[in-house]
Amino acid sequence: MEEYIYAVLQDGIVTNVILSDNNSAHDALRIMLNASDVILVNEETGPAYINGDVVSNKFRPPSPYTSWKWDAGTWTWQPPTPAPSVFHMWDEESTSWMLGPSPFPSWTWDEADSTYVAPIPSPGDNYYWDEDAAEWIEVTPEVNTE
Repeated sequence: MEEYIYAVLQDGIVTNVILSDNNSAHDALRIMLNASDVILVNEETGPAYINGDVVSNKFRPPSPYTSWKWDAGTWTWQPPTPAPSVFHMWDEESTSWMLGPSPFPSWTWDEADSTYVAPIPSPGDNYYWDEDAAEWIEVTPEVNTE
């Protein structure tokens, strides 16, 4: 049995997404749900997002922040200024990027490399940081002897 996804819109905003086995449920759903519109979700429309809207017959995700602007070329919301690093978080109140929390309390921010740095350099890829011991612990594969 084939399944169809419908986006339910109220005043141009997606309020619900419904799965149906009926490919002609559009009008019935619109009437039954008292919706202003019901749109069949497909490859051309892209995925439907709750609280998103429709632009140029495609679903657009809701803006993460009121200060961000829509870029139709990349089909993404863009902040007023690019993020300095992956460790920065957007602060809407100040409309600027703020440094996010450190992965561990002992790690410090390295401005030159735009990253957090452990107090002791990692000896390699197969290690994880143990904050309580303040050291890198080697990850060893378990050997099944059965």
